[in-house]
Amino acid sequence: GMEAAGWNVRKGIAAADAAPQPCKTLELLDTIRTRALDILAVQETGEGPGRAVRGDATYTWYADSRAGVGGHGLGFFVRAGGLQDRVAVGLPDATCAACLWLRVEGAGRTPDLYIANVYLPVSGAAGAPAAAYTDALDALMNDTLHFAGKGLVVLLGDLNPRVGCAT
Repeated sequence: GMEAAGWNVRKGIAAADAAPQPCKTLELLDTIRTRALDILAVQETGEGPGRAVRGDATYTWYADSRAGVGGHGLGFFVRAGGLQDRVAVGLPDATCAACLWLRVEGAGRTPDLYIANVYLPVSGAAGAPAAAYTDALDALMNDTLHFAGKGLVVLLGDLNPRVGCAT
């Protein structure tokens, strides 16, 4: 089987004004090796243009610094070797800006696997329009239904479910 997990690093890989933080990258790589993960979905990478996180010989890093509501950055570490050859990241038919989608091509009679790496801000958070959360959830639902028609779907990430308040 395939093992996957998600981890919100809270801009722990690269701060907006700094280069990638090698210690956090090494901690992530150590964790995925120790847990024998095939895929790690990472949220709030803080990765910006020119500050690409690097994998190693065992894992390859795929990312989009614009993904996630507010452009917080999303990425995947994917085990190198046979799995890496069957992966596509940033699917063109995805519509959810809060997600970075990854497809693992199925082998034989095994269906394709679609993994959504999701980051949604807390509803009402500073700088987040009130409708951003519900709009992102709607887009995520539409993408999920779309990809469920093509294969299996897994959602990983930080959905920040605190969305209401008593009035």
